Amino acid sequence: MAGLGHDAATVGTTSPRLKRHLGWLSYLASGARHLFARPLAMRVSLDNAPGRRVQTWTLLVANAGTIPGGIEVFPDAVPDDGLLDVMELPLRTRAQWGPVAFAGLTGHRLDTTALRYTKVRTLWAVPDDPAPLHLDGDDVGPVADLRIRVQHAALRVRAPAGS
Repeated sequence: MAGLGHDAATVGTTSPRLKRHLGWLSYLASGARHLFARPLAMRVSLDNAPGRRVQTWTLLVANAGTIPGGIEVFPDAVPDDGLLDVMELPLRTRAQWGPVAFAGLTGHRLDTTALRYTKVRTLWAVPDDPAPLHLDGDDVGPVADLRIRVQHAALRVRAPAGS
């Protein structure tokens, strides 16, 4: 998973000591500080379409649906379908966090304008100002240009029978 924006800022400001002791729960305190931050302005191009302007709290890209803690971020994600799952979180009001939290914690998808899902092969995001980025929970630092693509069937995974 890659996160661009306040999600990544949360990852970057979480104490490594707390991460070792509390795991994914350590992100809660840091996340609370970023919860009501203003959306970030960026231009996003999906599958090489002309870029569009977005205001979003975060832009998440993944090929699996669940993060530690059992929170389902991408309910329709299929790891081997050759597509990236993209979520924008264009929050306009604090009240929009309620349905987002409910959907994440219960797995129920609500009809909310605060969650926008897309499936793509390529993503290109250019924030107006360099924005924090994390890759699988590791802070990368601020980036001015993010390009992600998936190459279907590029990795073979072998597992014992029955797993």
